Amino acid sequence: MKKRILVRGPVLSRSGYGEQARFAVRSLRAYEDNFEIFIIPTSWGKTSWVWEESEEREWMDERIKQTLIHQQQGGQYDMSLQVTIPNE
Repeated sequence: MKKRILVRGPVLSRSGYGEQARFAVRSLRAYEDNFEIFIIPTSWGKTSWVWEESEEREWMDERIKQTLIHQQQGGQYDMSLQVTIPNE
């Protein structure tokens, strides 16, 4: 059974943290046999977002859409990975 993992971070941001978040998503995606990946994109300051059409962007858009559906159905996650500044 696949583990459901939620990735929250600036995966669409053109920033260093955006690249870090995409690196994490790419790493998880290499193991899609083990993980069902869900994504909540966050903004990062006033940086622009990745806009180029690519296979990776289409895949992320689909995962973002599936995350919204999963949340609306009250879905749960097994793990969470966050690429953000801590609240404290």
